[in-house]
Amino acid sequence: MEISIEVFLSIFILLLISTGVFFVSKKLKIPYTVLLVFTGVLMVPLVKLDMLSFIGSFKLTPEMLFFVFLPTLLFESAYNMNFRQINKNVRAISVLAIFSLLISTFFIGFVLSFVSGFIGFKVPFEVALLFGALISATDPVAVLALFKEYGVPKRLAFIFEGESMFNDGTSLAVFLLLLEVIMVGYKGSFTIIGGLFTFSTMVVGGIAIGIFMGGIFSKFLEMAKSNEQIQITLTMVMAHLTFIMTEFISNEIFVFGYAVKFSPVIATTFAALIIGNYGRYKISPTVEEYMEKFWSFFAFVVNSIVFLLMGLIFSGLPIELQVFAPSIILLVIVIVMIGRAVSIYPVVWFLNLLKKEKHIPASWQHLMVWGSLRGALAVTMVFLIPDNLSLSTWNYTFSIRDFLMAITISCIYFTIFIKAPLMKPFIRRFKLDSLSEVECAEYRDSRKFVYETALAELDDFYKKGYINEDSHKRLEKTYKCKCMEKSGDTCPVNAAEDFCGKTLNIYALGTAKHVLRNLFKYGEISDKVYKQVRVGIDVILDKIYDGKDFEIKVDKISHTDWLDHLAAFVRKIMFMNDKERNIKNSFMKYRAISIISNKVSREFAKHGFHRCIDKFYNASEVGKIINFYKKLGAEAEKEMEKFFANNKNVLMSLKESFVEKSLLKAEEGMINSLRSKGMITDKIQEILSKEIGSVS
Repeated sequence: MEISIEVFLSIFILLLISTGVFFVSKKLKIPYTVLLVFTGVLMVPLVKLDMLSFIGSFKLTPEMLFFVFLPTLLFESAYNMNFRQINKNVRAISVLAIFSLLISTFFIGFVLSFVSGFIGFKVPFEVALLFGALISATDPVAVLALFKEYGVPKRLAFIFEGESMFNDGTSLAVFLLLLEVIMVGYKGSFTIIGGLFTFSTMVVGGIAIGIFMGGIFSKFLEMAKSNEQIQITLTMVMAHLTFIMTEFISNEIFVFGYAVKFSPVIATTFAALIIGNYGRYKISPTVEEYMEKFWSFFAFVVNSIVFLLMGLIFSGLPIELQVFAPSIILLVIVIVMIGRAVSIYPVVWFLNLLKKEKHIPASWQHLMVWGSLRGALAVTMVFLIPDNLSLSTWNYTFSIRDFLMAITISCIYFTIFIKAPLMKPFIRRFKLDSLSEVECAEYRDSRKFVYETALAELDDFYKKGYINEDSHKRLEKTYKCKCMEKSGDTCPVNAAEDFCGKTLNIYALGTAKHVLRNLFKYGEISDKVYKQVRVGIDVILDKIYDGKDFEIKVDKISHTDWLDHLAAFVRKIMFMNDKERNIKNSFMKYRAISIISNKVSREFAKHGFHRCIDKFYNASEVGKIINFYKKLGAEAEKEMEKFFANNKNVLMSLKESFVEKSLLKAEEGMINSLRSKGMITDKIQEILSKEIGSVS
């Protein structure tokens, strides 16, 4: 693709079109991806007009898809995956990502090769198997958006996303191995042994490189904590550098005549997982939210361009129309759908039989089969096929790549235009959008908070003379009716004492996470303490939601995982163990728990809080929560004082720094207030910010 002004114009027109499609999809309540692909199809005749022909100037190339777009999609997906949740569902995710994909690949390969001959278009087994490998990888972009909209169970959405994330690497590894066998030929046991060896190195080596790169860039993120732009840049560099570097070294190493290859997809995925589960806690809280929005935007742009251009790719294929009669298209689609079912139902049945993880209901399995959409990765893999790839059994005038591109896009169109729009009735048919008991309580209580707040604000407006008495009475009546509506009629909630205690603890721990984040934001705890206490709170919340017994104690709130142990091991072998830092971290942990506990007890003791929940919870139940967190805070305070007495020399300066940081927080707040009120200019704000920064 030659770079010209038409290419740049094409890119920005495509982005403008995708933006318009997004707003239309929201208005029409049609999945964005569905409408985007439909728009791409409509563009096919338009770009043939002379005045709009420039839109077709931007073309997807293998290099652009593989080295620019794919790392972006991989990072965005893996960055938000939780290691703890992966561990809870590791058997389901790994079996679905590996064995289900292999079953689907070989089923599609064998059946398509066998049955295609009966309709007069014989597909060689090697080509059918190659197609099975590339089409078996699922793309959750459209599905997860619908899952979020309709509120399907979190575990189902997580298993779905986890399978998709990891089967990307498996699919590409199998695809590349098959492609190499087709290109160099099958040589018996040598090919089988070499293939197994290469597959193993791709997986194991990819994981190792990913963990290494994720760890290195986590350290870089820690060093750049004070610079928001650098932190975001580092994540972008890591995603693409990991992918490109892994691909580069894969072509340079040989052992006993076998190529030692590493999977760039697996490496990038694991690097992003490390950043998302370890490096994330080294990112400034002010950057964290922006970071997620940045990568969501980046992935949005990539998916928009790929899905828009699919129609143009399909229309540009030099294949005779009669080849793509409805029979061959329908055959491929049916085989792929059956292949998905064959790879899900028996596998999940076996998982449920083992009883090693929580049961996966039949309704979830039906949705996993139906919701298996295909997307950008499948198109990317087709582009990796050499245009001159040929077989002695391939007797058609068009290339293997063009054929595979055509049937791949046909399958994607089917999943986008047929499967995706039917997801909503499918979810409702199996009642997967219904609220759990805890969610019912959250909905009921939050409604009360929302409308009570509105009523309080309404009274304040009336007292200040913003509205007259008639308006006040009318609005007050409306909001009191909303407030008194019984959500329990449609969403019954268990009123048992243990359930109420769990629900109130969820609110308390949510408040604790908010307070903890603010402590980290203003530098009152280190990233290590923030991670361990934050993850510890999440572990307790998981137990509550799963209906398991839980306990909250000072020494059990913080949680260390294998990433913490790995980081500690690396510091130890590199003689980086800092005893003084460890002492400070322990003190900060006790102090944080003390502050959190006191904040929670004060929040629950507020009159406004009682007014909103007194209808649903006994005062004694709320009192238990208040007393418990007061006691927890006192225990943490006692541990903190004892720890301080034993390490006074180390901790004295740290204790003084807490006071300075509190003063700094007050100073920053006042400077921002003065600027928002127009009492100082940007220049004065900058001078004052530097001044208080130098003092601190």
